[in-house]
Amino acid sequence: MNVALFRRIDYWIGIPLCLLFTLYEKIKRRFFPKSVKNLGKNSNALFIQLSEMGAVILAHTALTEMQRAHPGVRIHFLTFRSNRACIDLLGTVPADQVFTIDDSSTAGFIASTLGVIWKTRRRGMDVAFDLELFARASCLLAYLCGARQRSGFHSYRMEGLYRGNLLTHHVLYNPYQHMTANFVALVGALAAPADELPLLKKRIAAEPRVPGLALAASEQQQLTRRLKALQPAFDPARPLVVMNPNAGALAIRAWPLKRYTALASELVARRRATIVVMGLEEARPDAQAILEAVPQNGIDITGRTTLKEVITLFSMADVLVTNDSGPAHFAALTPIHNFVFFGPETPRLYGPLGPHAHPLYADFSCSPCLTAYNHRNSPCSEPQCLHAISVESVLKQILKTLDHDPRDPSPRSIGRGNRSENSS
Repeated sequence: MNVALFRRIDYWIGIPLCLLFTLYEKIKRRFFPKSVKNLGKNSNALFIQLSEMGAVILAHTALTEMQRAHPGVRIHFLTFRSNRACIDLLGTVPADQVFTIDDSSTAGFIASTLGVIWKTRRRGMDVAFDLELFARASCLLAYLCGARQRSGFHSYRMEGLYRGNLLTHHVLYNPYQHMTANFVALVGALAAPADELPLLKKRIAAEPRVPGLALAASEQQQLTRRLKALQPAFDPARPLVVMNPNAGALAIRAWPLKRYTALASELVARRRATIVVMGLEEARPDAQAILEAVPQNGIDITGRTTLKEVITLFSMADVLVTNDSGPAHFAALTPIHNFVFFGPETPRLYGPLGPHAHPLYADFSCSPCLTAYNHRNSPCSEPQCLHAISVESVLKQILKTLDHDPRDPSPRSIGRGNRSENSS
């Protein structure tokens, strides 16, 4: 489902439904008040994060905080089907406690949404956390899943962004703190006094965290053989640089393709690097444009990898250069040095976690222009904030990383040399 279509559905159908259920809930609360049981060992919690794969990674801290604050509560997760591999990869939520909605078509979306409502009500949810930023669909799902406690972001005195009054625990969305802290605030609101608005008036003490993934040597060896099959000249001892030039549905987030091409050429000329271009099938034209400049040192894997193989690639490679998108957050699960372009969005909110993240940001006065307040529908048609980031400045930072990797105190001029088929 494309972003524009989802916005229209969320607006034209979501607003009337939010109003209808808000009126129904007011009447029901007045005449049929219900008590809320304390969360215990047999309670069920549902986290709802539909649209962003990267946000699933950022939500990990909130999930672990929920487990710490309420031991024994069964954690469930609801996301789009296209994001299922991401939550499975983390291993935080058991496979039978993950629900998905089909986002490939409108008919599939409607049918699977009704199915999810039936399944969650049958499972018996006690609390639901809406991790989306003012989407009506996720708020309705939090309400319709049957949970008596519902925590989510509330607009308070902002104009627009109406989605009714279906939450029981309102949290003020804070655009000045990282999204991991915003997500953790939704969990903390459960224990906050009911007479406070916004409900959570405390410092977020939980440190942002991501899980480390253990990968077998055989997985790296298998991927090394695949890369050699695609590019016979591939030398595992040379620096390995992964590029993700396509920004998907939000093309405004993309650093210019010509600059990716120029950067690839410089890295090959100066460090004899191997350039691997990744992405979905639709990113193949971008990959071909880059690899035409480095035909003997480039490998196109667009549309040819699973998420697990992408994580394996990141664990082998030295550097990732990417637009602000899901792969930037997947990279946080591995030791790769992660160079991420920001502009329409800001690293202050969405910067990837981990010690090896390097946000590339010009910090224009108009940035960010993709926000919760405009449903990520920017009026900008020419992202000069990204154009302001030069090839030379990015190249300088990458060369510094390749010459002296902070993970290894010894200087080096070429790759880690740990990617041969016989490495363990």
